[in-house]
Amino acid sequence: MTKLIVLFYILFNCFNVFSYNILNESEFILDFSHNNEEVLLKHYISYEDYLKNSDYFNFELGIDIKKGDSEVFVKRFFVEQYKQNYKLGFGRQRIIWGNSLYFNKTDIFNSNDITDLKKDKNGVDSVFVSYSNSFYSRTEFAYKFDSNNDDIYAFRYTWINQSFEYMINFLEYYNVNLNENKKEFVLEFKGDKGIGIWGQIGFQLDSKIDNNLVIGTDYSWEINQNNLVFSYECNVEKNNHSDFYGLSYTINEFTAVNFNILTNSNLGKVFNGLVYNFIIDDFKSMDVSYNKYFDKTMFLSNNSWDFKIVFKKSV
Repeated sequence: MTKLIVLFYILFNCFNVFSYNILNESEFILDFSHNNEEVLLKHYISYEDYLKNSDYFNFELGIDIKKGDSEVFVKRFFVEQYKQNYKLGFGRQRIIWGNSLYFNKTDIFNSNDITDLKKDKNGVDSVFVSYSNSFYSRTEFAYKFDSNNDDIYAFRYTWINQSFEYMINFLEYYNVNLNENKKEFVLEFKGDKGIGIWGQIGFQLDSKIDNNLVIGTDYSWEINQNNLVFSYECNVEKNNHSDFYGLSYTINEFTAVNFNILTNSNLGKVFNGLVYNFIIDDFKSMDVSYNKYFDKTMFLSNNSWDFKIVFKKSV
């Protein structure tokens, strides 16, 4: 894979085979819980070609290089083809599935990071097809292939009625914890009736896991021309339930504060986190975060807390 990336760089830079854009980003992370700091370089190459009125081709390559590390991590490497009614993607691409905030039961392609719910997802080796049946409905299929035969299949049919989206999902994947293949149907909805409302109802097929329900809502207020958003999401299972609370306040166009809490009916308080976002200018930003883990096993973390300062710069 590294040799292939080098070949693309030679073609792009020396022979100008494609028109392209390169975005160089750097992150400087001060992590006081690990006493660790690192620099991460990100390179993104994109090639776009507009064909007819609604035909469109896209290519993207994204790599992460850690300073002092000889290994290159390929974050995204895929091609996309758009036609009038369908989209086809192949390669290491982002698969975004489901509309829930934290308890997203249909997103079997990505791991969720409670410290940053908007974190950019890594690509997965997959095929993705989307077909628009009409302006109000679409059909989607995603297949993730894995060298360990832990393949993932996902099918979704979506239709829109007034201010709501309704989705029928069929998912098939391998559950490592249960050591079994898992199949399930998930009914999903999301809409706005003055307040945001969404939910998921999962029905397990031949599985040891009980059916579950996810329900969520959010509401925003304008306070002194600034925006305050409260979010709540609940995951209900047979023997317990978990609750996620989020509060976000936009101080001005440059700064915002986010506070998140996660609780469980059996464990009590599980997590809380505070993040301060500051936009320095069009190219630089800074995030300051403090996270407290009350149950470390739930997040596979060896730390009971962490405090980070992250500077980001793009050119």
